[in-house]
Amino acid sequence: MIPFPSKPVFRGLSLAAVVLQVIAMLSWICDWTFGGEAANTALQWSSYGSILPYAIVYWWGQAYPILFSIGLLFFFLFHGWSRIFLLSLLVISLILTPLSGLSVSDALSSFLYSLANLVFWLPFLLSFFSPCSEYFNKTQNG
Repeated sequence: MIPFPSKPVFRGLSLAAVVLQVIAMLSWICDWTFGGEAANTALQWSSYGSILPYAIVYWWGQAYPILFSIGLLFFFLFHGWSRIFLLSLLVISLILTPLSGLSVSDALSSFLYSLANLVFWLPFLLSFFSPCSEYFNKTQNG
């Protein structure tokens, strides 16, 4: 059986998730899109056919990566509330995504966000089970 990660390994995985999330967010914000004019035109189709008003889709798309990065940072620092904060963000995203219409993204951003999510999910899921959940106890923070 594979043992649970120690606190330093857990913190390392969390730090890798934070770094990858920030890099992915920067690639999205700085518009590092490959493919020229055709790719930029295709990206404008995002949220076509949305059931939700455009303002909700737009602002959630802007706020989610920022809030998620903040939650990851506090997760890295072992704040207990960060687990619930990240879980609530994921639940809201699961509810809003099917109602948000067409989702269009470039390959680099998709790859970086997928990589960040891959690294994030292991410590996040383990954080709800003992002994990893004990890393978030206030008396053991350090």
